[in-house]
Amino acid sequence: MKTLVSVLSKNCRLQQSKAVAFLLFFIMIRHTIFCQTLWLAPAGQSWLVIGNWTGNTVPSATGIAQFGIAPTGSVTGIGINMNNPTNNGPNNQAVGAIEITSARKVNLKIGNSSTSMPGTLTLNGAVVNGITDVVLRNNSSGLLTIDTSQALGNNIMQVALNDAADNKIFIDSSGGISINTVLKGAGQKLSVYGSGSGILQLKAANTYTGITAVNGSTLQLNKTGGGTLPATNDIVVNSGGALKISTHQTLHDITLNAGAVITIDEGVILTVSGTFFCNGGNIAGGGVIAYNNNASLSYGGPGPQITSDAEFPGTSGPSHVVINNYSGVSLHAARTISGLLTLSAGNFILGGNDFTSSGTNGLATASTHVVTNAKGKLVITNIGIAEKLFPIGANTSTINPVIIANGNNADYGAKVETGFPIPITDPAKAVNRTWIIQSLTTASAKVDVSFLYFAGDGNKAFNYAAPVDHGIYLPFGFGWNINQTGLPQNGAYRVDTKVSSFLAATDLPMVIGNLGAVLNPRSPIDLFVQKINTAVFLNWKANTPAATAKVEIERSGDGNHFISISDAGGNITSYKDAAMLPGVNYYRITSAANGKIVYSNIERAYNNITTFNLQPCPVNTAGVLQFAVVKKMQLRFVVTDILGRQVQQKTCDAMAGNNRLEMDFSALAAGLYQLTAYAAGERAATLRFIKQ
Repeated sequence: MKTLVSVLSKNCRLQQSKAVAFLLFFIMIRHTIFCQTLWLAPAGQSWLVIGNWTGNTVPSATGIAQFGIAPTGSVTGIGINMNNPTNNGPNNQAVGAIEITSARKVNLKIGNSSTSMPGTLTLNGAVVNGITDVVLRNNSSGLLTIDTSQALGNNIMQVALNDAADNKIFIDSSGGISINTVLKGAGQKLSVYGSGSGILQLKAANTYTGITAVNGSTLQLNKTGGGTLPATNDIVVNSGGALKISTHQTLHDITLNAGAVITIDEGVILTVSGTFFCNGGNIAGGGVIAYNNNASLSYGGPGPQITSDAEFPGTSGPSHVVINNYSGVSLHAARTISGLLTLSAGNFILGGNDFTSSGTNGLATASTHVVTNAKGKLVITNIGIAEKLFPIGANTSTINPVIIANGNNADYGAKVETGFPIPITDPAKAVNRTWIIQSLTTASAKVDVSFLYFAGDGNKAFNYAAPVDHGIYLPFGFGWNINQTGLPQNGAYRVDTKVSSFLAATDLPMVIGNLGAVLNPRSPIDLFVQKINTAVFLNWKANTPAATAKVEIERSGDGNHFISISDAGGNITSYKDAAMLPGVNYYRITSAANGKIVYSNIERAYNNITTFNLQPCPVNTAGVLQFAVVKKMQLRFVVTDILGRQVQQKTCDAMAGNNRLEMDFSALAAGLYQLTAYAAGERAATLRFIKQ
């Protein structure tokens, strides 16, 4: 064995001993033997001079070229004279691997020293320190540079990757590797390993076409002007690896796995032409990711993910999005894509953000759907004749899709909630869901809308076999209305309806329930109300002879306590209320014909200025006006004195809900004043106050 070790370490020549020859043959048929040849010359000289190497032998096409202490001093380059005969045919020097040992302290450069011929350095791969398929390794504090030329050479050199399995580059210390010449090789894979702080820099327009895997250390793409790799190439960054983008780059598929990082330098754009697989990891730096037309973004992390501007920008974003994360993905901001949303695994949680796409595909299950448990809607664009599925659910464990067809080529948004935020008559007899659907434009024809639910989604008295009503809550005081009645539950808990009452950009809550769930069975009197400017117009129709006698028009401010505001009889079936209450006004018609009291349906109308007060009162130099409105509007506040003369005014853009406005009264004399709020089409609100 001692003799065998000696042969292998020095000249890789077998001794003539039959026993040793047999043992060496046995080893060779199990493992390829790679001879390590050490550079000895103290100064930078030619690779092809045999005296520069141990044993007077240039490294073979499968051997390992080692560089330790030598060459030293200021001249550290190694030239490969490509116009001389090489070991791999004309102009093609080959070696298994190049290894820089830990003994080296200064930088080293390798390039073509020919003044007449270009050439190629072919890296075939070797076993280095027990690791197969290694082509380069730097375990030193000095930088290894592989350049196009060296010393007096003025012809280029390219590097060919030629290990069929993999071409591994290891950086195990602070010294890096800078490859300034082109790396080539059809279908050749390049993998980066190591735990050293040095980095692998690729600075040329490389042409190898296999996948690039960063498993450790840092790979920097740094070609001036960009295009370090072909735009069709794919990169995978695995745990412990880092990819640094320092000039504009276009890549095909990019995979960022958990424990990895991609750094994009400030002002740099990383363009994705295929798919960005965001499977965890981090994105750092001040640069941006952009997507070419038809490019995709896929989420597939091992744990819950939240989207971000880094991988999902608001502009130049992906055309398609794929959810492939069993733990779920939450949307960080409203986003629009031109292509499809694909649900492969896990939920897409919208929160308060709308997500817009041209459609969806993939799964639609209780564990894989779009969760719309807040304000956010799933929006699908340009719905024409064909059905478009909205795979939405109120939470992460239930799904209640909507299907829309014959949509007049409009955009529609949909979400679903558990329960009834706007109460219905008998919720026990309804499906325990409220679907909210919005058309971005007013439909010019009836739209087909289908609702899907499952066993257990109905409340305790819901009959899954009986016909159902489809209810729509209409705004502007109209309340719940039956859109269609007597609808069958088609097959697996599906109700098909036609809706003709879509209003542009208006949320329409919708419910499904058995007869009487949404509204009471038909009233003896049908009441209809409409608010025009500052008045409410009531019209009613008697459905039975008993309801044709004298009737009372009643109004309420809370929907429970009604008082009569007028009476009518005979053929009178209309009334104008010109003195609305602040806020919501509830109306109903009662009749006491034949000793029996019957009621109409209850309808609502809104006086948009609901509350109006000034604090403190009396005021001194200033006051705070508090008021509430039911929708966004512009208000004009006018102050008049006791003689009705205008002395002050102020305008305000009020938001729906409570508002607060500071008023300056310092210019007013002491006395009694009136403050009036005006809004277009609304009844004015007035209060009096004393200025001290």
